[in-house]
Amino acid sequence: MDPEIITRDFDLPVEFEAIIKKKYQRLFHYSNRIMSGRMIIGSDGSNYQLEFLLKLRGGQLSVHTKRPNLLVGINNLFDKLRRRLKREEEKLKEHRPRS
Repeated sequence: MDPEIITRDFDLPVEFEAIIKKKYQRLFHYSNRIMSGRMIIGSDGSNYQLEFLLKLRGGQLSVHTKRPNLLVGINNLFDKLRRRLKREEEKLKEHRPRS
């Protein structure tokens, strides 16, 4: 499943859309609770505001960043998202009862 990508005030080049989809698919290696994702990208002329909302079974994660370079922003955003997702999965492992 691909994430929903919403852009504000500019058109997203196809290359960046492919990068986002590829990075989104990699997140499934860290969690099997991912239900959907939505990326919102806005531009104010000199900076890009990026936000990613990740719906999980039992909750959701939201990360955002602001960068002057779109590719750097995408990489930074997915690095943050990956770290948060790993942290959430570790919390779940700690709370699961042992059988």
